[in-house]
Amino acid sequence: MTITVQSGVQTMTGDEELIDLTEVDLARSFVLIDATTTGAIATLPQEWSVSGYISDTTTLRLQRESSTINATVAWQVISCDEEEFLVSQVNSLITTGNTIRTHGIDEVDLSRTMLIYSARTGASNSNIAHATVEFASPSVMVTTRGATDSARTYVRVEIVEWSLESGVTVATDVTSVSGDLSSGITEAHGATVTTDNTWLYAKCNHATAGLEQIALKVTFDATNITMTRHTTTNDYTSSVGWQLVTFPEDICYQ
Repeated sequence: MTITVQSGVQTMTGDEELIDLTEVDLARSFVLIDATTTGAIATLPQEWSVSGYISDTTTLRLQRESSTINATVAWQVISCDEEEFLVSQVNSLITTGNTIRTHGIDEVDLSRTMLIYSARTGASNSNIAHATVEFASPSVMVTTRGATDSARTYVRVEIVEWSLESGVTVATDVTSVSGDLSSGITEAHGATVTTDNTWLYAKCNHATAGLEQIALKVTFDATNITMTRHTTTNDYTSSVGWQLVTFPEDICYQ
């Protein structure tokens, strides 16, 4: 398995930034991004929620809905040189007054396919900037946010199907959590994994806006997924979309 990575940190001064890439194959590349802001209005999701996608073979496109203050975006573009995985992109829009969007997709093998995604919104409520994406079936994908709003949520999704020859397996679920999570809530993931060669990819959606409401930590071990929130005093509801991606032991170690 031959994987290459391009990465960087981009300061967004506007609502869109284009980043030059060494040429990639769109069908064999995906992007991971993480964004943050500082300043008096740093809590506003239209400033810090950033979505990204590979728009052509040499361009990574980052987008947000407002640019009153700068955002800092860490990005990684992961590509395979052969056919370790294939990627297809979906631009999912959750419209005003709705919480879900359903898409028909080309059929995939769920035991070796994962979903990578990033979301942005123009809403002032922080929970509207978060979404989870899951498979309803091998040919149907559903994008969900935790509440309705008068603003839209834009979700850029990459469907990554690992080849049978790669030996990669994927276990996934969406878990609803509420109540006191300060000590963590665990759920058995039912997969056969070792932590040395398994990647946990997790995203959440939230029913309530606020910084402590949307702050969740997700970890795993050989048996369980554990979800932890700092606060003990309030009963907030969140949905955690988690994916465990396990690689053959001889080609991956962390």
